[in-house]
Amino acid sequence: MPTNQVYVMPASPAQLGLWLLGELEPGSSAYNVPAAMRLTGPLDANALDTALRLLGERHEILRTTFALHDGEVSQLIHTEPAWRTEHIALDHLTAAEAETELRADTARRAAVPFDLATGPLLRPVLYRLAPQEHVLLLVMHHIVTDGWSMGVILRELAALYAAEDVSAVPAPALQYADFAVWHRDWLAGGVAERQLKYWREEFAEDLFLDLPTDHPRPAVPTHRGDRVTAVLGEGVTERLRALARSQGAGLFTAVQAAFTATLGRHSGQSEVRVGVPAANRAHPHTGDLIGFFANTLVVRTEIDRCAGFRTLLGQVRERLATALDHGDVPFRDIVQELGRGQGRSGNPLFQAMVAEENMPAGFDLAPGLSVGRFDVPNTTAKFDLTLFVGDTPGATRLTLEYSTDLFTAETAERLLGAVLALCRNAVEYPDRPLRSMNVISVEDRVKVSGWSRGASAADGGTDALALFEARAAGTPDAVAAVDAETRVTYAELDRWAGRVAAGLVDTGVVPGDVVGVLVPRSAELVAVMLGVWKAGAAYLALDAGQPVDRLAGLVRDAGATALVGTAAGQEAAGTTPFLDVSALPSRALADAPGTSEIAYVLYTSGSTGRPKGVLVPHSGLANYLHWAVDTYSPDALPVAPVHSSVAFDLTVTSLWVPLVAGGSVHLVPEGTPLDGLVEVLTGPVRPNLVKLTPSHVQALCRLIPEGGLAGLRACFVVGGEALSPVLVERFRTLAPHSSLVNEYGPTETVVGCSVHILGPQDPVPNRPGVPIGRPIAGTGLYVLDEWMVPVPVGVPGELYIGGSGVAWGYLGDGARTAGSFVPDPFDGTPGARLYRTGDLVRHLPDGELEFLGRRDHQVKIRGHRIELGEIENALREQPGVTDALVLAGTDPAGETQLVGYAAGCDDADAARAALARTLPEAMVPAVVIAVPLMPLTPNGKIDRAALPEPDFSRAQAPYRAPRTPEERTVAGLFAEVLGVERVGLNDDFFTLGGHSLLATQLTARIRDTFDVQLPLRELFTHPDITGLTHAITSARRLDARPDLVPTHRDGPLPL
Repeated sequence: MPTNQVYVMPASPAQLGLWLLGELEPGSSAYNVPAAMRLTGPLDANALDTALRLLGERHEILRTTFALHDGEVSQLIHTEPAWRTEHIALDHLTAAEAETELRADTARRAAVPFDLATGPLLRPVLYRLAPQEHVLLLVMHHIVTDGWSMGVILRELAALYAAEDVSAVPAPALQYADFAVWHRDWLAGGVAERQLKYWREEFAEDLFLDLPTDHPRPAVPTHRGDRVTAVLGEGVTERLRALARSQGAGLFTAVQAAFTATLGRHSGQSEVRVGVPAANRAHPHTGDLIGFFANTLVVRTEIDRCAGFRTLLGQVRERLATALDHGDVPFRDIVQELGRGQGRSGNPLFQAMVAEENMPAGFDLAPGLSVGRFDVPNTTAKFDLTLFVGDTPGATRLTLEYSTDLFTAETAERLLGAVLALCRNAVEYPDRPLRSMNVISVEDRVKVSGWSRGASAADGGTDALALFEARAAGTPDAVAAVDAETRVTYAELDRWAGRVAAGLVDTGVVPGDVVGVLVPRSAELVAVMLGVWKAGAAYLALDAGQPVDRLAGLVRDAGATALVGTAAGQEAAGTTPFLDVSALPSRALADAPGTSEIAYVLYTSGSTGRPKGVLVPHSGLANYLHWAVDTYSPDALPVAPVHSSVAFDLTVTSLWVPLVAGGSVHLVPEGTPLDGLVEVLTGPVRPNLVKLTPSHVQALCRLIPEGGLAGLRACFVVGGEALSPVLVERFRTLAPHSSLVNEYGPTETVVGCSVHILGPQDPVPNRPGVPIGRPIAGTGLYVLDEWMVPVPVGVPGELYIGGSGVAWGYLGDGARTAGSFVPDPFDGTPGARLYRTGDLVRHLPDGELEFLGRRDHQVKIRGHRIELGEIENALREQPGVTDALVLAGTDPAGETQLVGYAAGCDDADAARAALARTLPEAMVPAVVIAVPLMPLTPNGKIDRAALPEPDFSRAQAPYRAPRTPEERTVAGLFAEVLGVERVGLNDDFFTLGGHSLLATQLTARIRDTFDVQLPLRELFTHPDITGLTHAITSARRLDARPDLVPTHRDGPLPL
């Protein structure tokens, strides 16, 4: 195994990987390894300095730097250590002041980047806090050390410090460079190929750990991080150790299993991949060496939530053992073999790691001089999450390092608390199904319970009709409804409705029946709907703009007893009795037969293609109306335009809230809903309650000049689609003094069951979408997993809705009703039910609900779960873009691709290029399509079916030959390094088969050919010929600047 030592030695594969990271992220301190120990007792500082210097003389790796040599990354071994121990006295400060200064200074020094080319790669500092209290800080780069090495360093340091004759301390027989050469040759003998076969099979499919994050994932990680720590007590530790021992495992493996289960629960994934560092010191001569031996393994675990922790522990033990059996091949080679991770937006193969703490403590460096723990404040994170396991006497110390790019401290504490909770549950109930294992703290359970329930429901004794009739009796002469031709008072509207009721009863309608309503948007329509209620029936609202055959089908499906409409609508009645509104009886219904329990039937689109008739009860409608009046119009009578079809539940708010509160409704004529709405908003009516969709808001921002609604003090309630923060900003330029309410609610729970209210001065949420808020009165909102178990805070789950607003079900469809309306386990009321929305949401830390999309519309690209709203927001921020939508499509090869639609966009290619600079690779649409405006459905939502089909061939640009001499030279270098015949201007280096090692070779050849210092990161930023040539040209201009030298001062200096 020994080799002759030379000045220049090849870098090991592990070192090459860290060198490449250093080239890609210059100035990063992510791979700094700070280690500090508190020394208590009499210390000979000079002897410690000598011991540290001798340590560097004994181990070449501590006096090694790294650079390209003959095109290869090499170790440059220096004859003497280039570092000296720095001494800092803090003993002039008080104890508290010294500790504060110590923590600040160690944190600052730990974050100072290393220059791998110039070194030194070890920086020792000795702090004096008191005559017999010191702290020794060793900051090293990971390229020269690992966790095991810290134990070697401390053992030798103790021996050298205490030795009267240092020659008596056995010197290492080998050096790290010897291992690097031996390991490379050994792997080349067939070991690597055999082990790579295992990794190819184990990770044939892409998978990304999709933990919910607090912040969007950046295109390039900053590696900023922090840590939270907790302790698993002695009792649980010993019981967990015993449980692990019974399965042939150790405590570390048991904690790894708990961490894996926690990640699975929080991500919702049944397969989890976790990185685990392996010492990689199987050769007996490596145990006393310092260096970067450690290799990273990936353990893939399939979580069966119906099995217990004991079963999971056994699987993790077996998978870890198998990974160790194939753990000699470097992690970088595995990544390269699998063709993963050439981008810069995240770690390849795994995003979370679990590792053992290797900092020894609790021993004596010399008689009377004890070594204790000192934690250097951490400011970096190599991965999304790393759990460090410290097996200390009597307890287990767990430290979670987290990326602050992605997570807040509160989320990290919750994750760590979940690991501890699972460990405690595991020792109590090792065979209980994992799905029922509690991972939510008592504090969070109390919070979630409070967040899930709205205020108490209003008195359910009055329905909407009774509230309207009370207004008609109390303010008979107040204007109730206005259309293009008529102004109707409450008394007139009430009498008109009574005539409709009389006609319906004459037609044979009895309480509990369903009556179709097919009347154009007008005051007459309002009278007919009220008349249906007075007759004791439920109205079926129909849209006159739909085909007659569809209308007739809905009337038949609903089993309508009668259809009320104008003469033009009689064809839709078929054999159903028809009441012409022009032929109503002159008398009003004398004796009301009583109100039906069902207020109305609305049909919504079904996943099978067959529409579903939703039975909405009067009790639920009344609860919503009571709440809405108090919330949307507490200080003034509501005045609202009705501009959408009554077949859409958007109009429930704008129609009935004013009429039960004594306000007025202004009905916009059919055919010009947007123009009519603009006329109402900008005219003398001055409405104070406006219900619309986000697409309507977008259209208003286009049709009305900026500030055009500044005179309104209105409540704009939006629903039906996700609301973006960008649209909120645009709305505020239009109506700066009005409130905007994001109201969420399926038809199956009346119209609104959750709201987030934004007053004119409230900050715009800094999130991909505006939250849907909290439950309204009389409502319960529950975020549950597939077993109807509440999920932890921040974790996506399906939204279940309970309370008085839950519909009775689907008309004539018992099977579908049973599937969507389930018993409510959280409400003790007999017969209480929950509606399964199919929507994915999560609780934010403040209790607000965030809407994430439909459960059945989740998009995955190359193993990454994609949040489409985040991409849409980024697209809306591009020049000229007024609205955006991102969908998933399928290309000719059958691969899922993202398609972006940008309204008002002048240059779709430029917009896509801008997204590529700011979003992770998997989130960049394959195609961006510019459209003049977003097409809308009659209900005011984006009509996805009307959008143009994507042409995925645009994503595969044709070959374009290099044009300039520089481009041809760069293309030739691409071809040489990649071993291909030709390279076009648009060809991507990594798509053509390039990887990090070839990238190093290419940049070395570019430096030699063009005599330019081109950082490796430029190739990752500009992987095509055009971009890289431009980068070379820019670098040559910088290199061509003359040196900055002192100016001669023997004459006058120019001004």
